Amino acid sequence: MRFAMTDQSPPHEIKVAMEKKLAELKEQLAARARNVLEQKMTLRYKRVKFLERREIERRMRRVEKQQRMLAERGEDKGEAAAELAKQMSQLKLDMEYVRFFPKSEKYVSLFKGDDSEHVVARRQALREMIRANLAAAAAEGVDLEKPKAMIKLRSAKEQSSVHYSKRNEDTSHLEKNGFNYARISTVPLVRQMCCVFRLIFPE
Repeated sequence: MRFAMTDQSPPHEIKVAMEKKLAELKEQLAARARNVLEQKMTLRYKRVKFLERREIERRMRRVEKQQRMLAERGEDKGEAAAELAKQMSQLKLDMEYVRFFPKSEKYVSLFKGDDSEHVVARRQALREMIRANLAAAAAEGVDLEKPKAMIKLRSAKEQSSVHYSKRNEDTSHLEKNGFNYARISTVPLVRQMCCVFRLIFPE
């Protein structure tokens, strides 16, 4: 395939539109790849995350029981109470770790495996990533625990709205020889990319 422009190359405005379309298709392809990876990781680590979440809940109930016992004895201000509060804070961080673990990352267990320097450092890096994701979601008003089906439904509606608006756009200025270069949207994604690429860089 030659990349030099020829007499059969599309006009500049069509070439710009096709390059924009190609960039959009690349983003869609990358998003699909991420979704496939996230689904794969979710299925692979679903059981271990469930078991670890249940273990954390069990430990939290035990600490809460001990805190109530100290409060009943009026000892909720001493060192023992402070130690229990520290344990509860750590358990909440562990629960956050399991609940909001990045879906595209390989899960690093909290309770299984070794506690080597490498594993500890990896857990810490993941905790920082989770905190950053939570902060970004809070700033954008996004609920990370919102049911995935609802998110998909919202995305589908948004895409439908975008496609509808594009269908109603005047794209006659992007026509050449009776063919509208702006309406390549009825074929699979990879074929769309190949088609657009060949229009930009004809042989």
